[in-house]
Parts: sequence; structure tokens; C-alpha cells
Amino acid sequence: MRTFVIILTVLFLAGPLWAASPVPAPPAKLADFAQVDIFADAAVGALNEGCLVRGHGWLCRENWPDLGRRGRSYLAGLEVSRLAWSPLALQFTPRRSGTLTVTLDSPWEEQSPGVIYRQDVCFDAVSATGASLTNGSFETLVGRAPAGWERVGAPVPVSRSDPAPFEGRRYVIVWTGSTLRQTLAVTGGIPVTLSFQARARTPAGYVAMPPLRSRNTPAYRAARQFMRGVNLSHYLEAPAGEDWGQRYTTDDFARIKSEGFDHVRIPCAWQNHTDPAPDYTISNAFFAVVDALVAGAVTNGLNAIVDIHNFYAFSSDPASNSAEFYGLWEQIARHYSNAPPGVAFELLNEPLVAAPGLMNPINAEAIRRIRALQPRRTIFVGCANANDVNALEALRLPEDDNLIVTIHDYEPFPFTHQGADWAGWSVATTNVVYPGPPETPLEPDAFVASQTRTRAWFDGYNRLERACNPSGRAAFEDRLRYVRLWSDTYGRPVYVGEWGCYMAADPASRARFHADKQAVLDELGLGWALWDWKANFGYWDESFDRPRPGLREALFPRKDAPRP
Repeated sequence: MRTFVIILTVLFLAGPLWAASPVPAPPAKLADFAQVDIFADAAVGALNEGCLVRGHGWLCRENWPDLGRRGRSYLAGLEVSRLAWSPLALQFTPRRSGTLTVTLDSPWEEQSPGVIYRQDVCFDAVSATGASLTNGSFETLVGRAPAGWERVGAPVPVSRSDPAPFEGRRYVIVWTGSTLRQTLAVTGGIPVTLSFQARARTPAGYVAMPPLRSRNTPAYRAARQFMRGVNLSHYLEAPAGEDWGQRYTTDDFARIKSEGFDHVRIPCAWQNHTDPAPDYTISNAFFAVVDALVAGAVTNGLNAIVDIHNFYAFSSDPASNSAEFYGLWEQIARHYSNAPPGVAFELLNEPLVAAPGLMNPINAEAIRRIRALQPRRTIFVGCANANDVNALEALRLPEDDNLIVTIHDYEPFPFTHQGADWAGWSVATTNVVYPGPPETPLEPDAFVASQTRTRAWFDGYNRLERACNPSGRAAFEDRLRYVRLWSDTYGRPVYVGEWGCYMAADPASRARFHADKQAVLDELGLGWALWDWKANFGYWDESFDRPRPGLREALFPRKDAPRP
């Protein structure tokens, strides 16, 4: 009996057998958005007219409460980066007076079932109008915790460095297992605006792409030759056997040059014009058609970018189709080995892969194979998720100093793609003007109105002043400033290979949109190519043999002329 007691005592002091191994820390991952949860008490009844006032992201209802309570909630996901603080703001109107809670949170994402990533998000300079919020800069502490805030989960760190605070001496770091919330009193019918500064905290062990320090690289020198371009769309990117209605002649290239463009981007679906595996030999007939466009550009003093376009099988599943991808580029590189330096390659238009880093080794291998044939050709490399700005941070490039990074930006999407039936239900509503707000509020298409993210966009479009309206510069200016910041940080020039507006928008709005976006791109020194020359986003009107109304003045303004 005595021996048994001694054994039990030793086991007790040593701890339970099932706890002998420490609980592993949650895996860390870089956050790409900050999350703000808002939930009103029953007395408020509902929160309405929710919209983003600053920042890029989405606003929707919480999906976890029962349907009767979802109208009392909003969830905001707002893009952040690790490189700088981002200004974020959202607005809503309570139906009746009462209280609500505001929770500062981060993305919820599982590495595997039951294992949640730790994605740290820093918050600072939190403020409210239409309600009273205390200690939003986290300068006042009670012990080690910020006064006025309730923690949910593990203690929330209050930091002074790495990164430096946006204002004052402190900020907080939250993640989904360690959040902060505060209860606010609100008044029925009085709009509430919540504003924040947020950024992603770089996790321990994070390995960033090594920056190139020089700004006198071949890539930077080449980028100056690709500042204002236009896409020759709806021709060579069409599937085999289909005709999308466009042809390009020597007259087109002469006009493109005389309008002021310095290059063309040539979308090419090479994969539709090859022999089967294993050689994937590109047909001579297709090479001849591409050659004619390249020659038309060069003859008229234009530079040219040749890409691989609409390779959906590869861009959705790179691993299974990489052999064909490499084979195409080896043939293209060999064929254009004697082309002038102003002819550049773009590896792939809009990779569709969801994992941002999946293309990095495939891009590196494609670049290696091209370099074996063409050591100094300029190569454009896009990022994941259809060349999305948010995938820039996951891009990893080889130490090659003649690579230009390319993104696409069609914001504000409900304006630029209104009425485009191939773009989905979210753009079914037409008569959206630029900039907002409209003179008369626009009620979106019935199905669109039932989707809270898009409903929030239209609530902001109908109500917010021009400076923060989602159909205005606020939709793209901060995003493009981040692109410039990323470029400067990593020493890689960035090019906006597609942007533009579908012709369903009214001509005056199209002109104002093009003027605003071109002005921001020009201010930031980002080269670009408009989508497109004369198809359904067209700059040129073939019927009247002239630019469409206001576009010449918007894209090539005289210094003494008023902008549209």
C-alpha cells in the first residue's frame, strides 16, 4: 500500500501522463486582412446601410447566428499588409437605440481540421463617430491590458515596436484566439462610423523575398519603355475554331502610335494551336499570325508584350500541365531569339491558383529555360489569384534583374464590369455612374440586393460623398499606393497589365474613370496597358474612326486642358 501511494504521488507531481508533451503553438501565417465583428443587442433591432468608407475588402452579415439575429450583425474583412499601416473605416446605421459590441479580430483559417493558423493583426488609432469609444489608441493600461477593452481568449499583447505604432506609444496585436472587444452605446437613426489603422504583423521565421537594391537594373530601364499601352484583345486568345470578331491591321498600329501609346500587349492562346504531347509543337500558321502583330508593332515604333493567355488547364492545375507550359516557352523563346529588345514575354495571364506561392517554383523553372535561350529578354511575371494585388507578398522571384512584376486592377468592379454577362451576377446592375453618389439612389438588381457584400457596396455608392465613395478613386488609390510601396521595398518594377471599363457604362462616366485612374497611375509611376483597343472595353471606335468620347483627353491630357 505504501509503495502504491508513493507511485501515485510521483505521478501527481510529474503531471498527468497525457500532458507530458507540451501543447504545440498554433502554426503562424502572415495575415492578409483584418477582421472587425459588430453585433448589436436585441433592443437595437437591426443594423442597416452598412458600407466600407475607407480601405478595400468586404462587409457582410455574420453567418453563425440564426437568421433572426443576422440583421443585427456585420463582419468586415479589410485588406492589410505587413509593409505599412492601412487606414480602414466602415459605417452603418442602428434602427433603434441600444448597445453593440465591436470585436477586433483576424482571419480564421485552418491548417488542418481543428488546427487554426495564428495570423497576427495590429490595430491602432481606433475611433468612432456617432458613438463613444474609449482608449482607441491603447495608451492607457490597467496592469498590462488596455483599459476599456475586454479580452476574449488569451491575453492580448500591447506592443511598442516591430512595427512602430501608427500613433502614440502603443498598439495591440490580436488573432482569432486572442481578441479585444468593447461595448458602445448607439442612437437609433444616427450613423456610426468606425475607423482603424491596421497592418499584418510579420510572423517569426517569415522569409521575405530578398530585395534588389539597385534602381538601375535592366528591368527598371525596360519598364520605362512600357508606360502606356493597350491590349489587342478578342483575337488570338480565342479558343481554336472560334472567332471573337477582331482583326488588327497596319492602320491600327499607326493609330495606336499616333494616339500616344508606347506599346501593345498581345494576348495569345498558344496552347490551342499545338500538336499533342509530348512535344506540344506550336503550328507554323499560328506563329505567322503572332509574327504579323509583333512586326506591326515594331514597324510603327511600338514595343510589344507576348503572353500565354487563357491557358485555363494550366492556370488551374499547374503541376499537371507544367510540361506543356515549359515546352511552349522554350519554343516561343527560340522563335523570337532575334527579336528587338522591345519585344518582351509575359509568362502567364492571370494564374487562377488559389495558393499564392504555388506558381513560384514553376515561374522560376520557366524563367531558367527562357534564359538558356535568351539571357537578356525582359520577362513579365504575374502573381496568383488572377494577378491580384493581395498575392504580391507571396511572390518569390529568382535573382534575375530583368523581371517586371505585373498585376491587374479593374476596381471599382461593379462600375467597370456593369452589364458584363460573363462576369457573374454581382455586376448585373447597370446605370452605375462614376464617381458616385448618383443624383438618384440606384436600387440594385433584386438578386444582387440579397447578397450582403454587394448590398453594402451599393449602400455606400448611394450615400457616401465622392471622396470615400466606392465608385470613385477610393476604390483603387490606396491599393495602387500599396503596389508602389511593394515595388520600392523589393526593388522590382510593377506594371498594371490590364485595367479599363466595359462599354455598358455611360460615356461621361467612362471618361471620368479613365482620367482618374490614369492620373493615379501616372503619379505613382506605374506603367500600364489598357484593356482594350477596340473590342468591348474599347478605346478606339471603328465606326467613326476616332477615340471613344473623352478617352483621348483622359489618357493623354494636355497640361493646359481640363480633365473630364
